[in-house]
Amino acid sequence: MSVHDDALADLYQAAKQGKWALLSQLFDELPRLAAKAARYVKPSSGWSFLHQAAYFGHEGAARSLIGAGAEPASRSHAGETPSDVAAERGHDALATMLRRAMSTGEAS
Repeated sequence: MSVHDDALADLYQAAKQGKWALLSQLFDELPRLAAKAARYVKPSSGWSFLHQAAYFGHEGAARSLIGAGAEPASRSHAGETPSDVAAERGHDALATMLRRAMSTGEAS
């Protein structure tokens, strides 16, 4: 694992803890970091930053991640898409936006 992979894993832990204000600020200031995070998948679960944003109901972060290249149709090892996660957590508007993004590729 490289230093960059370690840094992304640390940022993923922040996402898993719901620290989206910090992450959103970092991603806004460092678009290349946002692009790397958008493609990151946790090896053990298959969850992405987008799955975590969906879990916490953070629509702004989800839109930013999709804009940076996150794949809204990505599936975890359990077969869950970010829209599935949002729906399970009761974030209905976000789940709808993510389903729409799965078909259009854009977070509209």
